[in-house]
Amino acid sequence: MNYLILRNDGIGDLVVTTDSIELIKKNDKNAKITLICSGRNYQYAKILKREKHIHNLINLDKVIGIKSFFLLIKKLRKIDFFQAYILKVDNKNLFISLLSRSKYINTLLPNKLSKLNNILIYKYPLLISKFLFYKYEIINTTKIKSSNTKTMMGSHISNLISNSLKTKNKGLNYIIPKSIDISQIKNKFNFLDKNRKKIILMHIDEKWLHLDESINHIISLIDTLKSKRIGNCLLVITNGVIFTRLNKLLIKHFSNDKATNGNDLSTDFDIKKNIYFLKKTNIEELMYLSKCSSLIIHMHGALTHISSIYKTPIIDIIPNNSKKYFYKWRPNFKNYIQIETKEMSKIKKLITNLI
Repeated sequence: MNYLILRNDGIGDLVVTTDSIELIKKNDKNAKITLICSGRNYQYAKILKREKHIHNLINLDKVIGIKSFFLLIKKLRKIDFFQAYILKVDNKNLFISLLSRSKYINTLLPNKLSKLNNILIYKYPLLISKFLFYKYEIINTTKIKSSNTKTMMGSHISNLISNSLKTKNKGLNYIIPKSIDISQIKNKFNFLDKNRKKIILMHIDEKWLHLDESINHIISLIDTLKSKRIGNCLLVITNGVIFTRLNKLLIKHFSNDKATNGNDLSTDFDIKKNIYFLKKTNIEELMYLSKCSSLIIHMHGALTHISSIYKTPIIDIIPNNSKKYFYKWRPNFKNYIQIETKEMSKIKKLITNLI
């Protein structure tokens, strides 16, 4: 049978959905899954397609204009979907699901308290949802006192899928890609094997720009990470899609360490100083680095959930006053610590507990 999954948001959102993708395939050996993704998670979605976890892939960000949209609908109608799953909950995805003529439509259903009158409201009105959807999974927000903070978002998605298929899921297990250990990636990062040290991966993307901490505080943290006091580790620092002014400042400060640009990765001076800066790493390379690392330090995002694939210990930094919300998006294994940005001074002490 044919299944449609609408997951046109982030990489991490797609990672936590992979358990449900496998659940569909285990329940239906002949399942053909069409995934509607976004430009943000397209490269990771391509890995899933390459490894045949999904059958068709559509980047919705490439569907521009009314003509392209209705050509998409025409294409989807020809597939004859048995089940559709709206996992990024918005009106456009609802419209696509309805026009695709899927036999059954299922959705996540977030709710919240109205700021005007403190009344509980749903993303899609509850009465309409009972009419439109075959199954729905209610997601309580952080402002609801009765919210179940123990439930992970991946579990919510699996509950939706298992209920729609009238089956049970025994546990939450993300897909482990088998194709990222290619020789090209191994050769690019051969300095990891040459050093034979524990690796700390520190991903400094654009979210770090919103920190109240000064550049000197971050420099002090990096100095601690690359020191021998934490077990003679090798520190690998990557950046996000955007190479920010913070990344530039850090490389300038540590210029005496011969920070690399990803092309020259094996100088003796780098090894002596225990630090590498890597630019322009793609999702497959980040996954490979995550797999090889002994610890990840990351401002909550895609690597939070990639760490769950390989069970790599992680310090997951989240916004202030958000623990209740982000607990639902926590890593899917035990060896992690979630801290708010105001608690970053604790990182130095936490490292030895995880590495």
